Amino acid sequence: MDADEVLAFIVSAVGAVAFVVIWYGKLARVTKLGSGGWVRVWLGVTPVGCLIGLQWFRLRYAAREVREQGEYDALFWLGGIAWLYLTTWFLGLRG
Repeated sequence: MDADEVLAFIVSAVGAVAFVVIWYGKLARVTKLGSGGWVRVWLGVTPVGCLIGLQWFRLRYAAREVREQGEYDALFWLGGIAWLYLTTWFLGLRG
């Protein structure tokens, strides 16, 4: 990995940790979410489903070196989680 890829890895790792702590921390603290606990289950499963879709797309359409090297696998997983964090943060600003 090049220096810029290492920087992207570090930034993505920080964003991924922030997303997991904030998203699932808030989800664990909420006492009432609509009718029953199914809403909480769906909110917990949705980010995982998004990452599975990202993995499927990456394995099918990415360049061969990206598909075969584990560093890129971790980079794309962390980057995907960081993008989820940025998306939820931006949507929170938009209301």
